[in-house]
Amino acid sequence: MKNLKSPLEPLSIGDLQLDQVSRVATWQGKPLELGDRSFDALVALIGMAPEVVSKADLAAAVWPLQEVSDETISQRISLLRKALKPLGDHAPVIKAVHSRGYLITSPKTDIGEPPEALASEPKAHRRIGALPIAAMVVVLLCAVVAGVLLWPPEKVQVLVHPETGAVWMGKSSTSGAPYPVRAQVGDRSVLINSLVSVSDIQENAVGKQAFCALAEDRSLFSSTVPDDLAASLDAAIASAAC
Repeated sequence: MKNLKSPLEPLSIGDLQLDQVSRVATWQGKPLELGDRSFDALVALIGMAPEVVSKADLAAAVWPLQEVSDETISQRISLLRKALKPLGDHAPVIKAVHSRGYLITSPKTDIGEPPEALASEPKAHRRIGALPIAAMVVVLLCAVVAGVLLWPPEKVQVLVHPETGAVWMGKSSTSGAPYPVRAQVGDRSVLINSLVSVSDIQENAVGKQAFCALAEDRSLFSSTVPDDLAASLDAAIASAAC
């Protein structure tokens, strides 16, 4: 699931806010009554916004380690829509995307037509087309190099829920399919949302313990292990890092 947020990070869309630690939803600062499964569905939808959440990912987030039908998922979305309806015209909207899943959006705001002066502005920008192609290539290359130097690759993080002990490891933004990957290590629920190696999490004892347990017993995974993650797990065993 691309853009999936960490289990400890507050989520919001418009005036609707979710505290994932206390599992409380508020609308304009006032508590909103939601069942556990509706809350989990909302977390999945807002965590992926404005992207579409597939039915498979929604099922995994709301009914982990269970098989549910499309009808069950549709009924849950219907209940969630009913819970949000009393919030009025400014409430988030849950849309069904044919054959793909669901997405949540804020109501569209009508900003009207641009002023006449602004409408004519793009004409001035067309002058950039007069630049030689070679010069444009040089500018783009410089921008890429500067980006690499100023914004280094994102580091892997490990977060442990203080109450449930659930472990989240990966980068703050996912790389898309086939992640995230879920597993159960003892009493700990583990979610890996991007490629992780044992060297990435060496300084986090809980994360390393969970990673090494998964390296030794792949049956603990509740979903298919991506090839690159499987290779990383094999490397940890081969190097005796676990």
